Amino acid sequence: ILLANYYKEYELARTNYEKAIKLKSGYVEAYNNLANLLVEDYYKEYEQARRYLEKAIELNLNEAIVYNSFASLLIMDQYK
Repeated sequence: ILLANYYKEYELARTNYEKAIKLKSGYVEAYNNLANLLVEDYYKEYEQARRYLEKAIELNLNEAIVYNSFASLLIMDQYK
């Protein structure tokens, strides 16, 4: 998250999240963080973000932060 939010290294952050998911396919936090990155103004990839969040929910139904991210995505998607 620091790479994207503070240093504005969006491509590097995306690459690292994608690598993390490949290394550990059940890494819910990586799916969530990648989805949050993809809704930033730099990408605006709402559909891809939605797919990552749906995958995160599939992996762990009890991860509240993912539902929070999903709600934020729905709000952003409504106003795009």
